[in-house]
Amino acid sequence: MENKYEISYVKNNVPQANIYIAESEELAEKFFKSTRPDCLYAGIRKTNTVKPGQPVIEVPLWLLKISYSWGDEEADQKFCSFEDAWKAAKDMAINESEITSMENDCEVGLSIDKNETKQEGEIILHYTYDGTYCSYKVMKY
Repeated sequence: MENKYEISYVKNNVPQANIYIAESEELAEKFFKSTRPDCLYAGIRKTNTVKPGQPVIEVPLWLLKISYSWGDEEADQKFCSFEDAWKAAKDMAINESEITSMENDCEVGLSIDKNETKQEGEIILHYTYDGTYCSYKVMKY
């Protein structure tokens, strides 16, 4: 059974409420606050009722973090399943590998560390032309 939480908040002096489907109350609140910093959080309560027209948001459980050895990072991407996050990481890593090898006429090293039991993993691209790397890390939110 899915857990539904109604989060009340104020935006532009207008009271509002959305339903969040999440593993826990804490996760729903954390996700709301991280995605709605412009809103004044008013409270949360467990609910089984969704009013017609009321927004329902499914809280993602996995993050894809992309970082580079020179210190840059991409914006985190959020996914509702490990499978979707891992597929996105693989697709992006392969695309990046193809582009880099063609643009720089070089080989790109690939390391894959996937743990299906823990539902986490990392793909590392090693750019052989300059010794740098890119990491695609899938982890729990």
